[in-house]
Amino acid sequence: MSLNLHADYRRDIDGLRAIAVTAVVLFHANLYPVQSGFVGVDIFFVISGFLIGGIVYRDVSLGTFSFLGFYARRARRILPALMLTVICVMLLGLLLSSPTELRQNSLGAISALLGWSNVLLWKQISYFSPDAHLNPFLMTWSLGVEEQFYLFFPLLILAFRQLRGIYVLCMLGALCIGSLCIAQIGVGRWPAAAFYLLPTRAWELGMGTFLAVAKSNYTLSFPRPVNHFIGWMGLFLIGLSIFVFDEHTPFPGIAALLPVGGTLALLLSDGSFVNRAILSTRPFIWIGRISYSWYLWHWPLMAFIWVCSPQPPAPLLLLGAGIVSLFPAVLSWRYIEQPFRRGGGADGGVVLRYGGALALGVGMLATVYVADGLPRRFDRSLMLTEQVLAEGRGEACLANYTNGYGH
Repeated sequence: MSLNLHADYRRDIDGLRAIAVTAVVLFHANLYPVQSGFVGVDIFFVISGFLIGGIVYRDVSLGTFSFLGFYARRARRILPALMLTVICVMLLGLLLSSPTELRQNSLGAISALLGWSNVLLWKQISYFSPDAHLNPFLMTWSLGVEEQFYLFFPLLILAFRQLRGIYVLCMLGALCIGSLCIAQIGVGRWPAAAFYLLPTRAWELGMGTFLAVAKSNYTLSFPRPVNHFIGWMGLFLIGLSIFVFDEHTPFPGIAALLPVGGTLALLLSDGSFVNRAILSTRPFIWIGRISYSWYLWHWPLMAFIWVCSPQPPAPLLLLGAGIVSLFPAVLSWRYIEQPFRRGGGADGGVVLRYGGALALGVGMLATVYVADGLPRRFDRSLMLTEQVLAEGRGEACLANYTNGYGH
């Protein structure tokens, strides 16, 4: 059995990340016809399962897996850029957010740091609701799904570590089919839960892992024309999924097979014309490398534009914010992501330091929450206005007034 998973850097995967994050940014900018750019998150999920899930499987199979090592790498990869974003959003909120909004933002920041955003948002708001535009931490729901997946996935692989590869594939396939079935049922009965929660999203990460495990155990090579065809088909499926859905499409049920299948095809067809001559070009690679920071930064800037606008902002204004967000994204990638990922130290010490930083950050955010969003920042007349709105939200004449985070 070959376990040489991802030994070489694949530039085309960064190209896939570029497509995913660009689709999300254009969707959030309300730029027609990218009306289903939210599928970029599904592309990210499959890539994550393929890379990280595959590495977990390799390390478990070789007997080198360590929980401390795994979570130390996850902390280095995820937390520094996320913490910087949280700090900047909260500081900007001190200037632009009302006490009610800042209080809710602090709760959103806590859930983002703890990998619980998807659960909080499930309880609070639909992803496609107009009120969602006012939540600067809306984009962190996908981070919650990933972190919850990687709490359970290593335990699953460890439990089946004695099995041959074919049986691991059967186990993963069965779990993915079960998760997809739950998603398809859920989109009709519990759409918000189906969109946000792990049980209905696990199959997307699981399918990426399935492909990684299959590639590690079997030679998945094709004649050149077939490989080129798979690459073009993958690109077509992803492109189609970015344009054909909208907020009324039941998702992530059967419809999610389009972006998931397209991503799997492109991960499988490495060396095809699409992977080599399109996804591996410098512009795609550049966007792909900063994709995590750009994903974190683009939405808060757009959200604050929504907060400060008396009417829905024009798509070009939101697109401008998305382009401007490339600047802090590049700085974050260069001076935060890269140095911290290369940081040394024992794994136990790394986990302890990040745990302490999280505890400190959560404590400070909890203080803002308990202090009702620091109302002394504003004139008393604003406080009275907010109090009147809060007391009257249950009445018909104020039915359209919300704090930005209700259903």
